[in-house]
Amino acid sequence: MKGWEILAHSVRLVFNNIEQALKISAVPYAISALAFLVFGLPAIGALEAGTAEALMNAGSGVWLGQLAYIIISVIVTLWIAVAWHRYVLMEEYPEGWVPRLHSGPMTSYFLSSILIGLLIFGVVLVVSLLVGLIAFGLGPSGAFLLGLVAMAVGTYIFYRLCAVLPAAAVGRTMRFGEAWEATRGSGGTIAVLVLLVVVASIIIQMPTTLGSGSSIFGIIYSLIVNWLSMLIGVSVLTTFYGHYVEGRPID
Repeated sequence: MKGWEILAHSVRLVFNNIEQALKISAVPYAISALAFLVFGLPAIGALEAGTAEALMNAGSGVWLGQLAYIIISVIVTLWIAVAWHRYVLMEEYPEGWVPRLHSGPMTSYFLSSILIGLLIFGVVLVVSLLVGLIAFGLGPSGAFLLGLVAMAVGTYIFYRLCAVLPAAAVGRTMRFGEAWEATRGSGGTIAVLVLLVVVASIIIQMPTTLGSGSSIFGIIYSLIVNWLSMLIGVSVLTTFYGHYVEGRPID
């Protein structure tokens, strides 16, 4: 079960290199967490109220703050992802507690992510239209089927192309066709991996049901879980690239 091996290897990458993981991610993630507390939390409070009045009373400042948080969060994610890819694949060790800001690879990483997203959107849209013709008369079950197919297609395409992202991080230009060819025959692996990730995500998110997203417990737990999930998620992409492109074994 290579899907399990990839996930387990990715988890080990984080915990076996926890000191380097902290040096690479602690400061950037703290910046993102602070931005969340200052800019993102007010928007969550308005959304949790669940009323049109609460959303209107929040004011434009709250939503501009949410936009600022999203921008900061994206930059921080790129910062950490590129630094982590380069550490694992190139043995580029962090110097101190502030990782290097590789603006070139970060820009390439971001643009590649956008292109993958647009491609997935286009394919999923076409597939959804075709499946929708069949599912239209099935009522609620048809809507569920449509959503399931769309998610499966989108996830499959993403992982078949995901090697492009670590490649961008290490300064290599990789075309989509090259990434697709490198991950040929990985369909079963992707299916198992996604199933495991979904189950794990459900389990680790269960404690948040003990309080609202804006409670002290919810905030602290979410920050820790999101940090760990981000690093493991980036490690999965690293493992895909290392195994399928560079031919590295999965220990």
